[in-house]
Amino acid sequence: MRKNKNKLLKISREYINKKKRKAKIGDYSNYDDYETYKMIYALADLFPVDDKYFRDEPEVEQQLKELWYLYFFFKHSIDGKCIKYSNIVKKYC
Repeated sequence: MRKNKNKLLKISREYINKKKRKAKIGDYSNYDDYETYKMIYALADLFPVDDKYFRDEPEVEQQLKELWYLYFFFKHSIDGKCIKYSNIVKKYC
């Protein structure tokens, strides 16, 4: 794996941890869903799927899954639905 991809994975890990802490206490802003979607797009663009829709990096798959959970939590919260992060994980798992 190239150096810039490792750097993006590290940035992504830090972003996920920061936003998870924020989501678990119920704190969010209006742009959190947009920022999370941009992170999903960046990871998916740098680590494309093969013909059978699999990625070579299992860590990327796990990070994408966690980013989607965060995205749905922020989206529901911004829309005014009172939902907890743990419920989002149960719903989309």
